[in-house]
Formats: sequence, C-alpha cells, structure tokens
Amino acid sequence: MKRNDNAGVAVIGGTGVAEHFELGGALRVKTRFGQALVFPSKRGRFLVIPRHGPGHVVPPHLVNYRANIAALRRLGVKTVIATSAVGSMN
Repeated sequence: MKRNDNAGVAVIGGTGVAEHFELGGALRVKTRFGQALVFPSKRGRFLVIPRHGPGHVVPPHLVNYRANIAALRRLGVKTVIATSAVGSMN
C-alpha cells in the first residue's frame, strides 16, 4: 500500500477486535522505531493494527507503540480509532 491510497483511517484494536474485519495480507512497514504489521481492509478503505499482534502473542509491555504510529503516518493515515478494554479480577 502506498501513501496515496484511500486508507486515511486506521483502527488499532485490542484482543478480538481485528477478527471483526475482512482484512488483506499484512504489510510490514519499517520505521525508525522498528517494524510494524499493518493490515489493509479488503476494500482498502482503512487499515487495522491488532495491538498485540496476530494471534495475540505480544504482551502489553512489548507492544511497539511508536513503530505502530510511525507506520500509520508513513502510510498517510490522518485518523486513528483505538479501542481498549480492561479485564477484572474476582
């Protein structure tokens, strides 16, 4: 995906969010902070970053937040919608 594509919006989601979208193959975007995986929607209207990586394998303290945001900026994203949820302990 190039900077000129239509995807000016990105969704950064936590556990289970990315599964609600029809996504294309992963884009590996190199930034000065490291590499980020970004998934375009099948229709190319927005991008998705699963915060904890595909399969939820990256723990919160190892998420490369700076690389994720730098990758979206490099791809021309102007609007980010980020979800979050917190579990509980009984």
